[in-house]
Amino acid sequence: ARDLEAMDCYKQSIDYYNKCNSDYGRAKVTNNIGIIYQNYYQNYDNALNCFIGNLTIIKKNSFMYLLAI
Repeated sequence: ARDLEAMDCYKQSIDYYNKCNSDYGRAKVTNNIGIIYQNYYQNYDNALNCFIGNLTIIKKNSFMYLLAI
């Protein structure tokens, strides 16, 4: 149940970071969503999509330190 609550909060955060045009915030939240898909739902396809999409944001902005999260 906490994972569903976290996922809802993260999805709301994505909307906020999109409005603020914050690539850094979007990258951190997208990574966390990927972790939930991977660890709680064992939905590896969605997790991988989050991580791959995140890689584009990370490379574009030189947020390489986010790769270790």
